[in-house]
Amino acid sequence: MKRRSFLALGASAALLAACRNGSTGGSRSDRPLEIWWSEGYYPEEVDAIQLIANRWQKRVGVDVNLSLFSEADLISRASAAARGGPQPDILYGYGLGNMGVPRLAWEGLLADLSEQVEPLKAELLPGILQSVTYHNRRDRNRAIYAIPISQQSVNIHYWSDLLAQARIGTAIPSGWTAFWSFWKEAQAGLRRRGFADVYGMGLPMSTLANDTSDIFEYILEAHGAVLVGSTGQLRTNDPQVIRSVVSALADYTSHYRDGSVPPGSVAWSDADNNANFLGGLSLMTLNPTLSIPGSQVADELTYYQRLSSSPWPQTLSGEPMPSIPLVNQLVVFARSPRLSLAKEFVTELLQAANLSLFLKGSQGRFLPVIKPLLDQSFWKGDQDPHMSTARQVLNRRRQPYTVLNPAYSEVLRQKVWGEAIQAVAQNRLPVTQAADDAMKTIEAIFHDWWR
Repeated sequence: MKRRSFLALGASAALLAACRNGSTGGSRSDRPLEIWWSEGYYPEEVDAIQLIANRWQKRVGVDVNLSLFSEADLISRASAAARGGPQPDILYGYGLGNMGVPRLAWEGLLADLSEQVEPLKAELLPGILQSVTYHNRRDRNRAIYAIPISQQSVNIHYWSDLLAQARIGTAIPSGWTAFWSFWKEAQAGLRRRGFADVYGMGLPMSTLANDTSDIFEYILEAHGAVLVGSTGQLRTNDPQVIRSVVSALADYTSHYRDGSVPPGSVAWSDADNNANFLGGLSLMTLNPTLSIPGSQVADELTYYQRLSSSPWPQTLSGEPMPSIPLVNQLVVFARSPRLSLAKEFVTELLQAANLSLFLKGSQGRFLPVIKPLLDQSFWKGDQDPHMSTARQVLNRRRQPYTVLNPAYSEVLRQKVWGEAIQAVAQNRLPVTQAADDAMKTIEAIFHDWWR
């Protein structure tokens, strides 16, 4: 964990701030505003939020303590907070929207942020508002308990120059089976030409990587495994769903079993598929953000010519694959002793200039959720092969299951699909057994959540 603390402007500034708010007791400076924030991938992300916080604290005369954590640590801390552990005033992380926020809202721990989101409603992209509207079992209510900051979906990247070396052609098939076979044929072509260490696909097969679950949601979609119905009902007792889950699990793990995926993928963390791909050890990879092209922006040759992005193939039924967008979210804790200040900071962050500054600091690995920002040249993608493909993928979307039923967030937090995938790939557990175990676990999670 890294920690950055922004110092106040001094006693005189604090006194002025207190007087401005009708108090000489320094109520706004009793203690710093505590913010827990994702450390991100790039220094520019931290620099941006530091600059925004620094400007704000100078204007209002309030100390801000900004503590930076890894994503895994943030999710763990969010889970601990739901069980009565320490809470900051503000919490922000990239994986919290589908693995932490639903539980915090469910337990009544989050402040209603409808007032902060209301001015943005007309500008939010379709589906975003629903992604931050959660159940609260304490008051039997649904409300806006999070601020949507950005969105992401799973992207497909490949090395176009390495693909040319395989000499199998560069026209990537759009059919599901043909698409995956294409990369296996390319691997064989590369091996014939001496690329002994290059694998056709860099796909995580581990419980360590959140990427495993994010990617597998698309595999389930392709096989028609609709686990949660439109009204939130769990469908694991449906024979067709069971067959589709088995089919999806067999499909995904087959790439490991036939040697098309690096053997070490059963132990990958979220950073390892990036490192493996950028090291030239896999021809194609899937990644839930645009961090791979984002890491290459300084090298125009690599960014525009060597590195390519592909849309998803069609599902097995021949339909276009929808994106399953993940919305990165910020929350404020309801019992914060600095609740009004925390909401003020949220309003400050949501100013278009500040939100744009922060998102650009991420090197474009996330896309905005507000249309005016998405229409800016930085994200418009007319001349950007990776951004334009990501926008194309996001044009067709379905809501994540966590929006339809918050209990599914616990399925993701417990990495149920990662457990099943690793059990088949590494431990050779029969696919039918792994699928059955996973669905029983999911049923238990839903039962415990709603009892």
